Amino acid sequence: MCIRDRYTDGLTEAGNTKGEEFGMERFENYMLKLNKASTVQEIISGLVKEVKAFAGKFNDDVTVLAFRFE
Repeated sequence: MCIRDRYTDGLTEAGNTKGEEFGMERFENYMLKLNKASTVQEIISGLVKEVKAFAGKFNDDVTVLAFRFE
């Protein structure tokens, strides 16, 4: 399985109350722990949940595009 993704900076720059950003490291860790059977919709919705759990809400616009192929 291979995942290709594109996203706007609102995703990685989502900040929590401590002033920390979600960042690339958390994004990469999320992508690495994916189940190989995950659909693109599950990947994107899971990522949005992960960022919201970290930041509480988005303070900027967020666009996520993902492709999954074998």
